[in-house]
Amino acid sequence: MSFKLLTATIAAASSAGAMADVSTQGLDPYAAGAGFARPQDASWGGWVRGEGNTLYAEWDVQSDAEEDFWSGTPGDPQGVFGDRKAGADIGSYGVVTGASLYADYGANANTYISGMANIFSGMGDSPSSVTVHLEPTQPAVNGPVRVAFQMEVMGGVWDSVAGYGVTLGDSAPTFQALTGLADFTHPQMGVTMAVARYLFYWDLASAQDVYDIGLTIAGGTSLTQYAVDIAPVPEPSSWALMVAGMGLLAGVARRRTR
Repeated sequence: MSFKLLTATIAAASSAGAMADVSTQGLDPYAAGAGFARPQDASWGGWVRGEGNTLYAEWDVQSDAEEDFWSGTPGDPQGVFGDRKAGADIGSYGVVTGASLYADYGANANTYISGMANIFSGMGDSPSSVTVHLEPTQPAVNGPVRVAFQMEVMGGVWDSVAGYGVTLGDSAPTFQALTGLADFTHPQMGVTMAVARYLFYWDLASAQDVYDIGLTIAGGTSLTQYAVDIAPVPEPSSWALMVAGMGLLAGVARRRTR
């Protein structure tokens, strides 16, 4: 396990006032060249977020009213860590909201919501696991679908994208890549830390009733922002028919022009 660990920086950041990453100057993952993209603008996309039978959910400011910090008793050194699930705050479409749309970080004794409103994996070398859970509200579509997951982490950055162990259920991504890496200097604290953005997507033969995306972040790392986009993907034969149809229409238009 090899990664850049800035524990002192993250420790200080966790005591700061809550703020949205997208509203922090210099920390907008959708800025040109920063690493995030909406599906209507992305090479991996081709659909419009929030239209038709697409699915979407995005998290930025993490909060959990039921968060339960350690409440151990003598003889029970591990304590109880309760239901710790953060709801999607930026927006969602086509998925069940409320308690059924969440990022679950409750399996880790050293993981909590930081003062910067991020999911923070506590000090030390122990990594933390997070599960992002979505349930569609509309009937499953026929044919293949593409599931895209984008995430931003701050602090401890794995040397390899494979270090995050991202899966959809038991399936490894069809594609995964680092899409952006920069040093970010906190405007109030004046400290600098690494910020990395990643893209993962899966091409599935058919839609699912539930989508559970699992990942692991290093100790001293904040999971700061992440988004899931899902849409039907035409089968190759459908693409061929579509292209042929467009060619036929173009030919008819040329004849009419003549």
